[in-house]
Order: sequence, then structure tokens, then C-alpha cells
Amino acid sequence: MKETGKAIEKYQPLWGSWKVEKLISQGRGIEIYRASKEEWGKKYVSTVKLMSFSVGTNDIKEAQVIGIGKAEMPEYFKSLVNNIQNEIELMYRLRGNSNIVTYEDHGIYEKKNGLGWDVLIRMEFLKPLPDFIVGQNLTRLEVARLGIDICKALEVCGREGIIHRDIRDSSIFVSPKGEYKLGSFGMAKELLKGGRTPLTSSNPLYMAPELYKEQGYDSTIDTYSLGIVMYKLLNRGRLPFLPMIPDAITIEDTERSIALRMAGEKLPMPEDAGEGLGSIILKACSFDKRDRYKTPLEFRKKLERFLKAEEKSSGSDSVKTREMFIYTAANSETAPAGTAQEQKTLEEESAIKSVRAAMTEAAAASVGDREKLVIAVSLCAVLMILAFLLGYSMNFETQDSKEPVAEKIEEEPQEAADVAPLPAAASTTAPEPEQEKSGEEYYQEGLKHMNSNRNESAIASFQQAKKLGYDSKKADTQISIARKRMEVQSLRKKAMGYYEQQDYVKAVEAFEALARADASYGRSSQYADAYFKIAEKHNEVGMRYFSEGKLEDSSKEFDKALSVLEKMKENLQEYDSVRYNKWHNIYKENKKRMHEKINKIDEYMKLADECNRTGVQYFNNGSYKEAKLEFERALKHLAEVRLIAPQYASNGYEGLIKIYKENLRRANINI
Repeated sequence: MKETGKAIEKYQPLWGSWKVEKLISQGRGIEIYRASKEEWGKKYVSTVKLMSFSVGTNDIKEAQVIGIGKAEMPEYFKSLVNNIQNEIELMYRLRGNSNIVTYEDHGIYEKKNGLGWDVLIRMEFLKPLPDFIVGQNLTRLEVARLGIDICKALEVCGREGIIHRDIRDSSIFVSPKGEYKLGSFGMAKELLKGGRTPLTSSNPLYMAPELYKEQGYDSTIDTYSLGIVMYKLLNRGRLPFLPMIPDAITIEDTERSIALRMAGEKLPMPEDAGEGLGSIILKACSFDKRDRYKTPLEFRKKLERFLKAEEKSSGSDSVKTREMFIYTAANSETAPAGTAQEQKTLEEESAIKSVRAAMTEAAAASVGDREKLVIAVSLCAVLMILAFLLGYSMNFETQDSKEPVAEKIEEEPQEAADVAPLPAAASTTAPEPEQEKSGEEYYQEGLKHMNSNRNESAIASFQQAKKLGYDSKKADTQISIARKRMEVQSLRKKAMGYYEQQDYVKAVEAFEALARADASYGRSSQYADAYFKIAEKHNEVGMRYFSEGKLEDSSKEFDKALSVLEKMKENLQEYDSVRYNKWHNIYKENKKRMHEKINKIDEYMKLADECNRTGVQYFNNGSYKEAKLEFERALKHLAEVRLIAPQYASNGYEGLIKIYKENLRRANINI
């Protein structure tokens, strides 16, 4: 099967009224979009997933080899969208549950030539968990709440007889209300129907051992995968047995981590989980399914008891505050206008009411008690005033830090002769007129502004000096210097802003412009670090592609990582050579190992093709036993590919498995 590129434009507007706003993500035949529609002055937003498939020339040739006629081909290839229809059906059945992504609509469209389909699924618009946690670390309580929400989703699946089979961080989403929801049901299997569905899209990094080995499994594989997600969130973003930050991850590290888990090696405690929550997670991730929680309900109850105990010890208000902060930071650019002022007003009113109540109580008390109460009320009033003043000060500082303000210009102290004295009550003497400053004085004033880094004020003073006849050449030179300083300051602010926002690609671009304006910034540590971060990101993407079986894409990412380091070496005057050598060697080794795997896979694919062709010749000559042996060899060679890369799916791999199995079936019938 050949997976096509972008194909959504021809369906605009979607479902007659939805307009695509932007592409959110894409990969291996799947594109995710943000779409919206406006109705009666209100805007509605949804997520649209497009899956586009076409049958290529090689697919048709292979089908012809096993005797599929032209008229039968559409039905033969139609089975390729069965899993997608399965996902749609399950989402339709599960809609209405608060912890499962809500299905809204879908469409399956056959291509004009009759050999391919475009599938559109519209769902509620949510933020994927990996995007939600960028720039922040979830606390233990937040991770526990995530586990509780997803357990609730799995309980619903259990009642419907469904195993999800593909729980990972990217299949979990966050709603605007802060709810965690389960999505991505493409690999789900209904228990009551039995049978086997392909696991080529599942991720071995989160997979339970028995599912990885394709042995007998049950719904505990989902709680296992959920446990691995929670483990990663509380292990500083690293899965079990992987090196901890700041060390980079190599292909060898990933293979080793998977091998250790699948062999039953005991998982170490997650770094930030603590003993209580860590033990709960490790039980969910037990190698033997008999040692895990028997149901999602049992897992959820454990998490709820932990959460309740933690909230009781730390105070539920602090938990709620932290949760609100997490959601606001991830989903809003600014806080609603007036919120801080409204809160401040409420606090003042509350304090006033408290004082009034205390004074009333004092009035009604006995003389002896009244004296004590009066003292207490007086102290309360003093504290209230201090709190009010402190709150005002903090509010002023907060506003100052949040909003950019014009550069403050400090006024130079005037000399005594320039200040007109106030006349005495009986005096009729007029004040002396203010003396105009000379060009020289304005020039000196400009230099003072320059020394205090008040460049705008400096430019204004130098320009005034020129108007009063001061040396234009000298004034223009200083103006040029001041403007250059302002440019550098602006570029530095921009570069550091991108760097602090972890947008390292834009940070590098800004640092490059800054270094051109002021060569000294070519030695900036943040400039070099931004390059290292970009290279590290490419390496991480390469590792993810490797785990998903996209070896060619993985190799390209390792190339990009190396290219970024080389560019850093060319552009920077100074950088950490030890750090450079370390990461360069790691990325180079990753690329080397990836090429070795690609070459080995190509070898097995060629051997499988040769065996299949030989088997077809035997079959056509009536030598069915010999044909059977060749088809079995072909399938064995394809199985070797999966040992090298469990997720491999390129070069029509899945289609070849189906063809070779069909050939073997036909040979067995004729023996």
C-alpha cells in the first residue's frame, strides 16, 4: 500500500460547513488538522483526522500473481480500511463518556480510480498530552489524577468488551476543563469477537511483554501501558532502563531497555514518584500479568486512596491551585482581564467584614473580655492594613513584570540657578527666567544618558545639540552608536525570549542576527546551547521513528542532528568542544547502526521476494509441496525483519505478508 500525502483540500468545506484552519501534525499516511465553523456569531472548533490510502502498481502486480482478477481487486483491497472502520465504530459506541475522546462525525470516500480511500474523522478539539506538558513537569498528584481519569476510560472499555492495546502518551489528551481523555482506538480489539488484528502500529516502548511476544493476553495489557506512561512522566521523561537526563539516548539504549522489560527485569523506582505512588505504578507494570491489578477499577481505587491521603496531608486548596496553574499555563496566553483586581477586592471586603464582626463581638462582651477583644481587633486591623499595603506593592511589581513599559528616563538634577525660588508671602519679586542649555550641555547630557544605557534619551539630546549648532559629526557618531546599541538590545531580548520559551530554532536565527550586529555574542553560551538542543530534538525524533519502524525517516533525523552540530561549529566562535564530541559521536553511532539495520532488512526483503517468485513458479508447474516450502521460507525471511525492527512497515511490508500467506494457503489446499 502506498500512503498518499495531503488530500484534504478537495473536501473543503468539510461536511458542508467546516473549514480547515491549520495542519497540527502528520506522519505515515495520517494528517491531523484543526477545523472550525461559525454559526450565529459563534465559533466551533474540532479536530479532523485524515487517513489517505492508495493502491500502487506494485500492489496490483502482487495481487495478480496470486490470481486476484481485476473485478475482484476493489473488494480485496477494501480489507485495508477495516481497522479504520473498526476505530470509527468503537468511538461511536463510546461517545458520551467524559474520559474518552468524543466522536463527532466521519466520512469514507473512495478515490476516483476505485483503488484507494480517504477517511475523515471529526472529533472534539483537545491538546495531546506531549504538547500539554511541554515546558513543565507534572507533579505526583497530577500524574495520579491522569491515571484515575484513564482508568475510568478503561472501565468503560471493559464494559464494552474492548482492549485498547495502544496506550501511550500520544493517545492521551487534555480537555479545556483539565480532564484527561483516552483516544486513538485504531488498534483496539473487541474481546467477544476474538481473532487477531495486526500490531504493526503499536509501540513496543509501552507494550506489555505478552502482547509484544504475541502470546495470550487480556485487558491487563492496558493498565500495564498506562503504568509505563505514568512511569515516564515521573521519571523525568525517560522510560525504564534508559539513561537519565542529561545523557542522550542511543538506538542501543532503546533496544536494551525493551529487551530488559521483555525479559522480566525488575523496573527501578521512577525518580520523582516517591515510595507510595511509585509502588502503585510498579505493580501496574509487573512482568507477570497475574501480579498486576486485575481490573482498571482496582488500579483506580489505589490511585484515589493515594490522592486522598496526599491532599489531606498537603491541603486540597494547594492541589487545586496547582492544577489550575498547569491548565492555564498550557492553554492560555494571558489571564482573563480583571481577575487579579476582582480577587484583591474580594480579599479586602472579606477582611473588612472580619474586623466588623470582631468589633461587634467586642461591644457585646463583658468588660474584662472586652478589653482583650479590643486589643485583638486593633491588632487585626493593623495586620489588615499591612497586608493591604503589601498586596498593593506586590500587585504593582507583578504588573510591572508582566507588561513591557517605555524606557524610564531619569531626570538629571537641575542646578540651583535653574530652579525658581518660591516667593515669600509679602514679596513681589518675580522669579528669574530659566536659562536655555547650550549645544555643548546637550551633548554632555547625551553622553550621560549613554553611560546609563538610556539610548533613546541620548539620541534626543544629541539631536538637540545639533539644532543648537554643536559639532554635527560628533553628535551623529554618538547617535549611530546609540542606535546600534538599541538594535543589539532588541535582538538580544528577542533571542533570549525564544531561548527561554524553548523555541530553539527561532532562538538560533535570532542569535545569528545578534552575532552579526555584535560579534561578541558569537560566544554566548545560550547561542551554543540552542544548537545542542535542536540536535538533541532531532535525535529524539529519530529514536521515535525507529521505535515506530520508520527506519529511513529515523536515519534522516540523525543526519539532521549531525548537520546542526556542524553548523554550530561553523558559526560559533566558541563552544563546548567536549560536549560537541560527545553528542557528535552518539548521533554518528545512531546513524551507523540505523544504516546497518536498513541494509540487513533490504537483504531479508530480497530473499523473501526470491523465495516467493520461486514458489509461484513451482505452483504454476503443479509442484505444490515445493511451492509450499518456498512460501514458508519467504514468510520466515519477513519474520526476520520484525526481529530487527518490531515496527517495520515500509516497502509494502504488510501487504507482502498477506500475499505470501495467501500463496501458502493456496499451496496447502492443492497438496
